[in-house]
Amino acid sequence: MPVIKMPTPIKRPTSDFYWIRKKVPEKIRHLVGKTEVWASLQTKDQRQAFIRIGAVNAAIEADWTRLRADAARAPAAEEAVAPPPLKLTHQDLHAIRGELHSRIRNAHMQEPPTGFGLVRIVAADEESLHLDAIELLEKGGYDVSPENVERLKPLLEKARGDAVKDLQHARLGEYDQIADLTKIPSRTTPALDLIRAFEEFAAKGGLKGGKFGPTAKRWRPKISAFCNFIGHRDLKRMTTADGYKWVDHLVEKGFARKSIRDVWIAALSATAGFMVERRKLDLNAFRGIRVREDDGAVAQREKLNSEPPRKGFNPEEAELVLRGTLSTPSHLISAEMRAARRWLPWLCAYSGARVNELTSLYPEDIKKGPKNIWTLAIKPSLEKTNQWRVVPIHRASSTTSINDAS
Repeated sequence: MPVIKMPTPIKRPTSDFYWIRKKVPEKIRHLVGKTEVWASLQTKDQRQAFIRIGAVNAAIEADWTRLRADAARAPAAEEAVAPPPLKLTHQDLHAIRGELHSRIRNAHMQEPPTGFGLVRIVAADEESLHLDAIELLEKGGYDVSPENVERLKPLLEKARGDAVKDLQHARLGEYDQIADLTKIPSRTTPALDLIRAFEEFAAKGGLKGGKFGPTAKRWRPKISAFCNFIGHRDLKRMTTADGYKWVDHLVEKGFARKSIRDVWIAALSATAGFMVERRKLDLNAFRGIRVREDDGAVAQREKLNSEPPRKGFNPEEAELVLRGTLSTPSHLISAEMRAARRWLPWLCAYSGARVNELTSLYPEDIKKGPKNIWTLAIKPSLEKTNQWRVVPIHRASSTTSINDAS
């Protein structure tokens, strides 16, 4: 049975608590997103730290087991959604140095340590510096290449040393001697990366199908295309004007306006809205962007939505039909047919009923309604609904004519 080595509790320069530090197995580093993980043991007592480290270590191993199981269900998709790494510039290197310097200094500024406490902060072996460099590059979204790691390591060592000098000045009350870190420029990388924000939204925002679903697969290239169009990935720098420039660009390219509204802009608005919800963004710049139809599309839609032309006779045709009822019919037709030709067109004209409705009436369907007005009761079987239709008979029509026609 293989022997599992238990990690040893260690302290970090930015904390008084003991921590567990575990290297992530190489096969699952793309799943964890790190080469190592840190977890606080929430104690300053070394004995308690050794007691707690076993449970924390087991929890980390259980989480890695779950990640392996999830990857087995969708092994190819995981790598497909990984956002491309950011370029590490010279300015980014020194910005990281300044951030680490500030973080170490601020963690101990209230009670600056002395003696061994200072030594523990500045002391770092080659492996520790190497792992710290990898961790910072991964958190920043940079390419964790051997070249970038070697570029960053000496700056991390300098950051620790400078932080210790500031703490020594603070211990002596020489606060005017503390380094002014505001002169160090900020990173050139996005404050809030839109591509990474979309992946977080796809995984946690309730997007149908999740990050591997059809909606995410359809929206993902739209997000990348927008970033390429405006030339950066910083969601905090994006404006509503950028959104409308994007709309105009897509219209010029010939994309359907409905697709622009429901896919291209919807992907941006949903992602930004989720970041606002998570308090990572103050304003959704894409909310309320309207993609208006062109004049031709509006006219076509109005034509489709307009009332269809009414079926029936025009005045000239109606007059011709009604005049025909007064002509003398052939002696070869029956008396019933003569009565139908004589009266049905008039009954249709005065009642608004159809021929098949009138010819299907029975004598009991003709009755007096409210205020003694004669009516026709048309059965549901003759209608397109399940309700009876009661039609008043115009006074120009007589019950005699109806009886003759029937």
